Order: sequence, then structure tokens, then C-alpha cells
Amino acid sequence: LDDDDGALVATEIGYQRGPEERRVFRAALGAWFYTGDFPDLVAVDANGDPRMRHGTHGLYGLVEGELFREPARAQGLSGFLRAGMADDRVNQIGYSVSGGLAYAGLIPRRDDDVVGIAVSVGINGDTFMEARRRAGTPADSEEVALEWTYLATLAPWMRLQLDIQYIINPATDRALDDALGVGLRYKIVF
Repeated sequence: LDDDDGALVATEIGYQRGPEERRVFRAALGAWFYTGDFPDLVAVDANGDPRMRHGTHGLYGLVEGELFREPARAQGLSGFLRAGMADDRVNQIGYSVSGGLAYAGLIPRRDDDVVGIAVSVGINGDTFMEARRRAGTPADSEEVALEWTYLATLAPWMRLQLDIQYIINPATDRALDDALGVGLRYKIVF
């Protein structure tokens, strides 16, 4: 690491109700601060160079947990909701929000399989939008990611997960087409 890289300091406070309870639940609030120096997206100094800002910061919150459990089984529906914000003077994304649902054992006789859906939205900060306007390269205000996943237990020692993501307005760049990503993950336990 270089001396100019800075340090990332993060803290989180939360509440969690454990698996011994009827339903698992977690809620948290957090904050972060990065001590490096960053160029302002719009403000300039007397020479016309980007004004340097010491540090950047952000806040976030989340809730996640079981929404429904099938009687006498470890199957059911769980979900999450997360939101965050960052210093938009130096960060492109000023706000983000994401949420999703997952169901374990949705398909009969596939008790250990999990199917999930999620959506995530990154919203450009006002300063980034102003910088793009000034540069004559307007941007869309948000990027949206849609995700579908299926985790299959093929054997007690092998799991396979298919993940499909569709990105609307990648990087909020109007010159880019929407994108499709497909991934396959496997886990083998010896």
C-alpha cells in the first residue's frame, strides 16, 4: 500500500435475533469514513484543477430475516432490504437501495434448494450529474440491477448455483446498452 492510499474506518451497530428463536432477524446501522484525498467532481481551485477533499464518508442501514417458515421444517421465505448514502462531492453514487427474497424448499422434493430474486438501484449524486452536464455528456440518474438465482443441492457434498443478472443503464452511461450476466458457481466439500 502507498502512503497516500488512506485508511477505511467502518463501524456498525445492530440487533440480531438468533436461530434458536422462531424467526431469524437482523437490523443494523453503519457508517464508514475513508481517509484518503479525493478530487471533487465539480469544484476547482484557482488553477482550474479539481479541488482535493480529504476523506469521504457514507451511512447505511439494513434489515434482513425470515418472513415465513414452513411448519416443522427449515424451509421458507426470507428477505432483505438495504439502503445507503455516500458523500456525493467525490462519489458517483449518492444513494443506493436494494432488496430481495429467497425461498428455501420451494420446489417439492427439493428441500435444500433455494430460489431467489433481488433488485438493486444505484442513484447518481447531484454533484456527479452536474459534472456530466458541464462536460456535455449527460448521464441517466440510476443503474438498476435485477438478479435471479437458483442454488441446487445435487448431493450432500455438491452444490451448484446459477445466477442471472440484467443491468439496466450500466454505469448510468447512455452510450452503453443494457447488459446480461450469467454465472455458475459450484461448491464441493471433501
